[in-house]
Amino acid sequence: MTTAVYGVRCRAVLLAFGIAVCAVHGAQAESSLPALSASPLPPHAELRFCYYAGLAYSAGAMIVVEAPNRREVVADRPRKAFLCISDPAAQGRHFWQEVDPDAGDPFRN
Repeated sequence: MTTAVYGVRCRAVLLAFGIAVCAVHGAQAESSLPALSASPLPPHAELRFCYYAGLAYSAGAMIVVEAPNRREVVADRPRKAFLCISDPAAQGRHFWQEVDPDAGDPFRN
């Protein structure tokens, strides 16, 4: 009977030792992983898009920026519209060009 208890204790000690060795080896393997250094953006992506508020817009995109106004008349709210265009003279670089926000609106005079 003492031999059976000794065998169980020996197996438990060996199991604990095996788990400890695996844990140490796993910690060393995680620390030796190389850091990712590749950029998620393709080369010259900043030239091919217009950016606003952390988002990228392609050519032809239009945004309207409204600044809050404390006046009571809603029509007095200043609005600015910008169109993303490509400039062939600047090697196709995209930029925002200010346009009339009411252009093409049939309900505005």
